[in-house]
Amino acid sequence: MSGTAEKMLEYFLETYICVNYEEGDTSLDDFLSTYVIFMPINQICSRLISIYKAKPQHRLGENIDLVLREKLKVIRFIIEWYNASREIFFEDSKINLFLEVYFFFVENSIEIICLLKGITSFNSCRYENLSTIKRRN
Repeated sequence: MSGTAEKMLEYFLETYICVNYEEGDTSLDDFLSTYVIFMPINQICSRLISIYKAKPQHRLGENIDLVLREKLKVIRFIIEWYNASREIFFEDSKINLFLEVYFFFVENSIEIICLLKGITSFNSCRYENLSTIKRRN
């Protein structure tokens, strides 16, 4: 795969997060293990926030459902990221700051909250983020 780091992130959001990928394909895990080499944490976090906050373009056919799907892709990516790097995920203060901002946006979106009820990975990630913040303060 070639391209900019942001294009790779968008590719994974489109193909691996919203579509079931083949069993045994480790591309997403490889990306999550090595992204720091070619994409600083600040860059990946700000790109995920900008995708999450994107407003629908007022073009024919683009609607709120599309925006919700994009938000869910970001949420699923963060869950995959969290699952791939459990122990070290919360050790990085940049990731913790990103998660604070990100969870603020999620918690202020009633549509997303309704869709996330029962997703234990998301809730677990949120709980660990809050615990890490409390320990540091």
